[in-house]
Amino acid sequence: MRYLLLAALLLFAQDKKKGSPSMDYGPYLSCAVIGKPGAKFDNSNGNFDGDVTARGFLIRLADDWSAGAVFDSDNLRISAAWQGSPIKFTGVIFDGAHGPSPTLTSAPVFQTPHGPGWAKDGSFKEPRPDSIAPLPPPGPLPRDWGHYTGLYLHERRAIFSYRVGKAAVLESLDLEGGVFARTIQVSGNDAPLDLRLAVA
Repeated sequence: MRYLLLAALLLFAQDKKKGSPSMDYGPYLSCAVIGKPGAKFDNSNGNFDGDVTARGFLIRLADDWSAGAVFDSDNLRISAAWQGSPIKFTGVIFDGAHGPSPTLTSAPVFQTPHGPGWAKDGSFKEPRPDSIAPLPPPGPLPRDWGHYTGLYLHERRAIFSYRVGKAAVLESLDLEGGVFARTIQVSGNDAPLDLRLAVA
């Protein structure tokens, strides 16, 4: 019994050294995400430098989390996509740390600025009050602009469901031959829609 316990402890220690979680969280994980590798905490404003996706979904595109993307359910955007090294899983439920959240360890391949992922009447101008400056305005977009409605799973693929104005949108991400591919299905729109795709 003593040897079995020692073997289990050694395996646990090895998993902690690898950086990727020993638990299989599935194809996505709902959590806040820090988009800047090595982000530092700023005591003057109570935030980490770089983009933080408060209500994010980590989308797993490699078995070891070395590639993936972050869906922002408040702003209906892909806030970042990465490839190269696994996410640093930190925070209370991962390693007991208070303050940080899961953090990218590779520079994003692409990202989008904090704000609406889709325009309203051709404008991406921030509609929410700047109530906690210098941090970005908190909370979801106004409901008539757009709102998240849930997600579906198809095998290992997460499909996000949301509305932009009157349009219903389904969106998923994949990695095809090392290239990020976004599949977006739009129905019910009564006007052209503008999407902020990426900033390289």
